[in-house]
Formats: sequence, C-alpha cells, structure tokens
Amino acid sequence: MSLLWEATSRSHVGNVRKVNEDSVFLHPEGMLWAVADGMGGYEAGDKASGMVVEELAKIKRCDSIDELVKHTRQQLRLASTRIQRYSKEQCGGRNVGSTVVCLLSAQDGSACVWAGDSRLYRLRDSKLLQISTDHSEVAKLVALGYLTEEEARVHPKANVITRTIGVGGDQGTEAIRVEAHGGDTFLLCSDGLYNELEDVEILECLQSEQLESIADDLILRSLSRAAKDNVSIVLLRC
Repeated sequence: MSLLWEATSRSHVGNVRKVNEDSVFLHPEGMLWAVADGMGGYEAGDKASGMVVEELAKIKRCDSIDELVKHTRQQLRLASTRIQRYSKEQCGGRNVGSTVVCLLSAQDGSACVWAGDSRLYRLRDSKLLQISTDHSEVAKLVALGYLTEEEARVHPKANVITRTIGVGGDQGTEAIRVEAHGGDTFLLCSDGLYNELEDVEILECLQSEQLESIADDLILRSLSRAAKDNVSIVLLRC
C-alpha cells in the first residue's frame, strides 16, 4: 500500500550568487520529489537543473517501485544527453551539469535515486540519518578514514563531484531502496544547506510539527550564515 505524503519546497539564491542554479520538483501525482543543483555558471547551471526536472516531470505513475526507479534513471539519462548537447551548442563545450537527488514512492515501497552531492536525509524517532552518500572526492577520503567530516568541509577538493547529470557523459546514477514508515520526515537538499548548517541544527529544525515552518526555518538559518551558494530543499512527511 502506498503512503500518503505531505510535501513542501523552498529554493533561494543565497546571499552571494546572482543566479539560482538549483531546481526543485514535486510530481503532481505525489510519487517523485527531487532537488537538482546545476553547475556551469550563468545561463548554464540553471538550464542544466531545469532540464533534469523537465525530464522527471514526464514520468507517469508506476505501481512498482522497481519500475519507477527504472523510468527515473532513463529520464535522467535523457537529461544528461540534453545537457551535453546544450553545452556543445550553446556553451562552447564547457562543463555543464547538475547533481540530483530523488525520493520515489510506489505502492510496494520507496527508493532514492541520485548523482552527486545533493542529499536525502530521514528523521525517525528523533534520529537523523543521511540516506544518500555523496559522489565526491572528499566523501571517498572520509569513507577511507583519511579525512574527518570537519576536514572535508574545508578541503581543497571539497567541490569536486565524481558523478553528475551531464558533465563527462553518463556516469550513472545510484539507486537504493528506502524504508519509509508513517511519521517519518524526509529532507532532500542541495549542498547550499548542509554546508551552512551542522547536522544537529538540521535535526533541531526537523523536529517541528509543521513542514512549512521547518522549511522557512531551514532557509532562514542558512541565510543568516554566509550562504555563498544557492539553498534548496524539499520536505516530506508520511
């Protein structure tokens, strides 16, 4: 039996950048939600993330989560092809791409599909869990024990992403099943959020009862810091 979801989203340009290269997506049929973080600069990153959500919007309802994952990954491959073509024809071949993180829901379960360092978190029983794993150079170093999370934040390669939609061809998305129970709260976000807020602060915000208030609080807290990047979130509760 599929879950009933409450959802809201926010996206802000931040305190420094002039263009918001992030895009958020809430499927009108309540089966897919996404945050995409574009890269490539003015009239490139925003186009890339926009192409990602345009392709996701074409997905039709699926009863099977495996089928929904399959279609999602197919559409993201199409988005990657579109972005590569746009880069070649409009941007002189420079690196243009987008990260993406998606939460999917069908009658027989839920799943996460992602590429890059946009993240999915779950709050359950007052415990915050990062479900996605960053596709980045520093995440590899943290996993191998060479860096702490704190060191990774200020590492020279902190912005080096190892998988994207678009840049460098189709490097492939990652997909995992996600356990979702009634009362769970999920947060999808671009790195503009978690680079400003510690996990303990995110946890504090998520424990509020009203999703709209949580969304406002997360954005306002981010903007009270440097907010050098765009900040985008999708919040869900089942």
